[in-house]
Amino acid sequence: MNKKYHWVAYVKPVAGYPIRTYRGVVYGKDGASKFGTSSNFIFENDSPFPLFSISDGTPGLFKNAEEGEAKGIPTHLDVSWLSYVEKCEYLLEDQPLDSVKIAELLKDKVYTLSLNENDTAPKIEEYNISVGLAPGGVVFVWLHNYGRVVEVGRYQAKKTKDIHIATKPMTESYILGQMLALLIEQDTGLSVRLTNGVGGGTSNIHPAMLRGGFDMYPEYTATAWEAVLKRKDPYREDKFAALEEAYKKQYGLQWANLYGFNNTYGLAVSKEIAQRYQLKTFSDLAKVSDQLIFGAEYDFFEREDGYRQLQETYNIHFRKVIDMDIGLKYQAMHDKKIDAMVVFTTDGQLSVSQVVLLEDDRNLYPSYKAGTVVRSEVMTTYPALRTTLAKLNNLIDDATMAHLNFLVEAQRKRPEEVAKEFLLQKGLLHSQP
Repeated sequence: MNKKYHWVAYVKPVAGYPIRTYRGVVYGKDGASKFGTSSNFIFENDSPFPLFSISDGTPGLFKNAEEGEAKGIPTHLDVSWLSYVEKCEYLLEDQPLDSVKIAELLKDKVYTLSLNENDTAPKIEEYNISVGLAPGGVVFVWLHNYGRVVEVGRYQAKKTKDIHIATKPMTESYILGQMLALLIEQDTGLSVRLTNGVGGGTSNIHPAMLRGGFDMYPEYTATAWEAVLKRKDPYREDKFAALEEAYKKQYGLQWANLYGFNNTYGLAVSKEIAQRYQLKTFSDLAKVSDQLIFGAEYDFFEREDGYRQLQETYNIHFRKVIDMDIGLKYQAMHDKKIDAMVVFTTDGQLSVSQVVLLEDDRNLYPSYKAGTVVRSEVMTTYPALRTTLAKLNNLIDDATMAHLNFLVEAQRKRPEEVAKEFLLQKGLLHSQP
């Protein structure tokens, strides 16, 4: 009858090679033993670290033996880990162990250990198998006790790829992409690759996500609803659960967070006009619109949900409308060439211009809340990402995003610099000495 053993899990890391194990399983015909799953090992030790042990099954030998019944010789090993030094992950799947060699060595009575040299109790046999994880993805397996070490296997783990983030060709997407990169690299130790300003935005990023070309990107709820899901009904945030479910089932994608701000269409007037007519809402503006000049870019007059829809919903009829370049509107209002204009609610210049953003009191325009879309496979492979991305939930309101955009667009700061300063202010990024 084959001898049975209790398998007991414990971990000690090697010096200078801090790691985080995501998966560690040794298994055979009689069951499995896990070790070190989702644990950080960053302290120093100058000896190899045994990740699991095999004892001879003596009752009570290990008080922490929680693996249940004794089992036969292990036959396979699975292990994956993150190397903080190399900033990458390694994976070794379903690797056969030399169970015949292990069984032969366990019969050798030189593997005998007295727990205390002055102990008069009978000597107890104890056998250890150590799994060593080394730089470069090398995995060593040894059988040993305090008097002898024998290598029973050496394997090469595969290096898993880094996290690939895409951004749209717009300022706030650049900033959000940098926030994601900074937090992910700090919190998880994973390396991040950024592809900024993907032409075509959603139309090109979404298909690339499905192919595995990108792992995550900042997206907007109404854009996902209309451009990806092809829904005709206007998007409101009470439909977010339906949006999430459709993304998971149809595309294997998840919405990992919502940042808080809503970058949708809005109407703004100069402070002087707002005070003169006591304007707070779109409806207030409609009552005096025939006295005012309105400016907007060409696209707004051509879109079905643009100027025509604004007229139908609010019965707005301006005295004069002017088609102008998107970059000239704020200066035109400053020069009093227009009284009202269409804006995006996170426009950088909103944070400093002498304008008042009015409330869309009839909810004409859909909600374009920003969030992070991630491939479900990536979330499963790197579970630590879920906690990291959740830190960005409801962190940024409209005014704050407008200010961050302004710092890049008007003050010429780099998106990475703006993202880093913001995360430091929020206490999410560790300051460097």
